[in-house]
Amino acid sequence: MRILCNLLVITLEYTRLWMLQRGYIILIAGAVLVVAGIALTAVYGSNLASLVLSESIILSDVPINPSTSVNRTLQVTNTERTVAIALHVESEEEDDSTQTQQQQESNISIMREEIRNPTGVVINTNQFNSSSGSEDNDGDDNEDLFTTFKPDVQGQYTINITNLGSEPVKVGGIFGYIPIIGNNNQVSLEPLIGIIAGVILFIVGIITLIVDAIIALLDRRRKKPTLT
Repeated sequence: MRILCNLLVITLEYTRLWMLQRGYIILIAGAVLVVAGIALTAVYGSNLASLVLSESIILSDVPINPSTSVNRTLQVTNTERTVAIALHVESEEEDDSTQTQQQQESNISIMREEIRNPTGVVINTNQFNSSSGSEDNDGDDNEDLFTTFKPDVQGQYTINITNLGSEPVKVGGIFGYIPIIGNNNQVSLEPLIGIIAGVILFIVGIITLIVDAIIALLDRRRKKPTLT
């Protein structure tokens, strides 16, 4: 009987210590999860960004005047992967603020995108408009294009972007391999698994810290002496 009593006393003592230390344990666990989530997201995110930059051509607000074009080349060594073209076109801002709506609607920049393989054969072409009569939510004139193609031979592929309109434009975008675009134009989330895992860990860590704060508040209220 004495042994059972001693075991009961020891159990109660460990329980009391656990109740006192559980807040610190949860706090440490939450902090570890948050740090791990940030680190995982940063590592996989930087690796993904480096991969995109090394395998793609980035267009950053490239100006194109009317009746002119710009060319960029991409070295293709793997014909099994899909090459993507994502372009964003913005019309240059008008200096004359009193321009009428009719004049604005006439300022249509017709854009043409063309891809040539290493032998000079056109394998992909698209035509789209950038019109100052159509604005997005930010008030910027724009038109987007996204298309893909499958390389037929290895070598240098050239993208030609031509401004067929009467107004200057700026073009931004990417020409190359996008990791999440797999074969047959199917979206693959495999390159994002590390980033997704990091985000999940970060969210779980934040939730853990919130739970710890709630437990600490409840414990404080429970231990608060009552006035008689």
